[in-house]
Amino acid sequence: AHTIRRMLTTEKVDTTSGAFLFIGRDAYEAKGGTITIDLFSQGAEGFADDPELVRELAEEKLDAVADEYRAIGWLEVRAALERPYDLYMKGSMYPATREPTEAEAERLAAIDAEIQAITQAEGEDSSRVDPLSDERDAITEGLRAFNREQAAVGGVALWVAHDGSLGKSFYRAKAEPKPKASHDGPMPLYGNSLIADLTRIKTRIVQEAVATDPALALDILLDSLAGQLLHGAHSYQMALEVQAKAVATDVPDELMATSDVRPVEDMMATRFAAIPAEGRFEAIRGMTAEDKAALLAGLVAMTMDGTVLAGGSPGQRHHHFEQIARASGVDIASRWTAPIGLFDKMRRAALIDLLREEVGAPSAENCATIKKKVDLAVNVSERLPAHWLPAPMRVGAFDRAEREPENFDTDMDEDGCEQEDMTDEEMA
Repeated sequence: AHTIRRMLTTEKVDTTSGAFLFIGRDAYEAKGGTITIDLFSQGAEGFADDPELVRELAEEKLDAVADEYRAIGWLEVRAALERPYDLYMKGSMYPATREPTEAEAERLAAIDAEIQAITQAEGEDSSRVDPLSDERDAITEGLRAFNREQAAVGGVALWVAHDGSLGKSFYRAKAEPKPKASHDGPMPLYGNSLIADLTRIKTRIVQEAVATDPALALDILLDSLAGQLLHGAHSYQMALEVQAKAVATDVPDELMATSDVRPVEDMMATRFAAIPAEGRFEAIRGMTAEDKAALLAGLVAMTMDGTVLAGGSPGQRHHHFEQIARASGVDIASRWTAPIGLFDKMRRAALIDLLREEVGAPSAENCATIKKKVDLAVNVSERLPAHWLPAPMRVGAFDRAEREPENFDTDMDEDGCEQEDMTDEEMA
């Protein structure tokens, strides 16, 4: 039966899918669409025989809604069948609350007085309270609306939800302009991918230090939770993301040739191998305070991230990570020294500039005559002072976070999504 069903439904759209529910059966059939009834289910469910027509109608309906928002004056309107993957990166925008009109204020006061009289006479469970409460909610909800100033800098994302409803998210689309990168000055010493690898190594070393300091780990955990729950910060702005996800610090082997720093998750897997998956809670309850502290420290360390991704720029999270690195007292140079593989990955001009900065112009000019890149890399590595570290790996490298986009700290719900309805009348 399952094989027959797969054959019948190849290249068809389930009539319970979000896209089909969004356009509706009547609209689909009005355009000549046909449906194959699912013989293996009860009811009228089946499969739309023309998936292209379903997509076309859904996109047309989405575009029509998008045009309404554009007409209202929203700066950016995005419409797609799927929920945009990057919404979590945008600061959510919420409706402003206006003052009630004189009539609204009078009605709200009258409703409150009537509810109070009913509850005193009949109790709070009186059936007469619910209609009044619903009316009050409707009035107060009507006081919330996006104004024209918000629309002028705001964006709207529209998509089809799994249940066929219209998914919506309002966000700030126009951030404070950042200075444009200029190529007139000297080229950076380290390429984007190399900076990412160096900051991953730095992250691994700081993780190692935090994993041995339970008191600091507890402080980090409390700071991250307090920042998010008390001060409205977002998890992606914190060096510690309070999620059950280990931060990978994998880098090419040649960059770790001179270091024995292991990933913290490997050490944790060895140290706490005895904790069972089944009965874990009971096992943790029975652990000594010392083992619990070590477990906390290791788990907190595993979720810390100071990596500057390739093409990215340091932000608030990296500033937070520098605070943690400094608090840990870690000596990065004692845990990692620059291997020849680092200099092999750098541009020839960058190697000369590095030598000029760290050793002096005469040494740089002398090495500039070396023809082979591999020989130049060896010479540079030998001339640098002991315990030298690339700038991205030094503690304090990202102490000053770049300015976050304006309104980036607005409270955001779990999905960064608002489901408010928006019409012309809602614009204040």
